[in-house]
Amino acid sequence: MPEICKTGSPMPINLAAEEGHKAARANGLDADTFDFVISVIQCGGNASAWKPGRFIGVYGQPGSPHVYKHEFGHSLGYSHGTTFTQCPRAGDTVTAPTGCTPISYGDTGDSVSGGGTLYPANNRWYSAWLDNAQTAVITQSGLYRLTKLGAPGAQLYLINRPGLKPAQLAMEFRAPTPFDHFPVDDNRVNGVWIRYTTMAASVDNTQVDGTPETSSTADPTFVGGKRFRDDETGTTIEVCSATNSGAVVAVSVGSTLTRCASALSAPTIRVPAAGAAPVSSPVVFSGTSRPGALINLSYRVAGSSNWKDIKVSADAHGNWAATLPELISGKYNAQAWQTMGSSASLATFRNFEVVP
Repeated sequence: MPEICKTGSPMPINLAAEEGHKAARANGLDADTFDFVISVIQCGGNASAWKPGRFIGVYGQPGSPHVYKHEFGHSLGYSHGTTFTQCPRAGDTVTAPTGCTPISYGDTGDSVSGGGTLYPANNRWYSAWLDNAQTAVITQSGLYRLTKLGAPGAQLYLINRPGLKPAQLAMEFRAPTPFDHFPVDDNRVNGVWIRYTTMAASVDNTQVDGTPETSSTADPTFVGGKRFRDDETGTTIEVCSATNSGAVVAVSVGSTLTRCASALSAPTIRVPAAGAAPVSSPVVFSGTSRPGALINLSYRVAGSSNWKDIKVSADAHGNWAATLPELISGKYNAQAWQTMGSSASLATFRNFEVVP
């Protein structure tokens, strides 16, 4: 044990790197050829990491795997986050950031910010773990649906805050997983998480406590019927519903107001086009809808009463596609409608023909 490690917990990351390289060389390995290196030395406890970087120093036996999740987050460029607490609340509306009290950590949905869970959706987007179909920047007022984090569909919506810092708002919805142990009745899996974020050289998040009336930050989400207002931009987010199948929000940006009761128009069907030539099986339907909407596609042999259903989720930009099973040659009818929470649209109809 080096002398520096005998007094307190200095977290000497350069010493850990040096000792790790030394141990690697003693075993015929070159640590510089590895994508990622973790060096564990006996030096008082705790851990640290370069941000961003490819090295973690651990200075004693960790008490749990959380140490590695936390420090790996720093390696990916994630900063320690904060939480807006005691934000002004009027009825069901919480307003931020004016009047809020920021505290360090407090975000139980972020391993680098006070939680023992997996990383938030916007962190995953920053690390390219979510693609363009799973993420969208909202620029227009309307209804939007979030699928569960980690499930197919729209997992992250961002709203820009031009000229301001933090630069964006981020929304996500979670369900219980083996990695976070949230009970099914926990606030954190029954509402929408809202964070302020700046994703540049690093990720800097500030969670909004959606229940400022309680002293805990472990109940941060906005559940159905609750509303958030960003007083610096005028953006309003109203949570219409949050169930196991996803969460629906009414977002108002600029001067256009959208409420949960807003009507849903019928989705479009781009393929097959009306009057299109017969096609071979399998037949692919595709079109557009509200972002993240649940698309119900029904089809039948023309004139029969035996409808069969396929359900798919639109992506974060409202694009959807569904592949029908193998069909015999003949003429068919199809209809598609979209649902968001308890709201359903009218249907769009399409006739098509299948040939060998």
